[in-house]
Amino acid sequence: MKRPFAFTVLSLVFGWLAVAGFAFAWAAPHTSAEQLNAVNLDVSALVVIGLVYGTSAAVVTLGLWRVASWTARAVLIWGASLLLGMIALQVMIGVAGEPWWLVLLPHLVFAALITATFRYVNRRSQIVPAAI
Repeated sequence: MKRPFAFTVLSLVFGWLAVAGFAFAWAAPHTSAEQLNAVNLDVSALVVIGLVYGTSAAVVTLGLWRVASWTARAVLIWGASLLLGMIALQVMIGVAGEPWWLVLLPHLVFAALITATFRYVNRRSQIVPAAI
């Protein structure tokens, strides 16, 4: 199957997201303890978040580039790692907002973007049966 142009563009975007995730994992241990303690961040948790996010984005990049049958599922796994990372950071920092919906708004926006990306990849590859 010939790779759609949008898959090439998405693959490049996800490649940069993978680089960002690995850079995040690399930078966390190099940050001073005073800065991390000021906002209650744990270095090991930041490294895990960065590695999981970077790895999942790299897998999506590879799947999009190859137009593999598992790419749509990889997008869902990447999305789960993104949302779980966001929630973990929010729990560590202890962000509370008023009104309450402002705390949920970024999660809902990213969930919508993840769903749209999954549906597009799933529809264009036409390999995985429609799930969402």
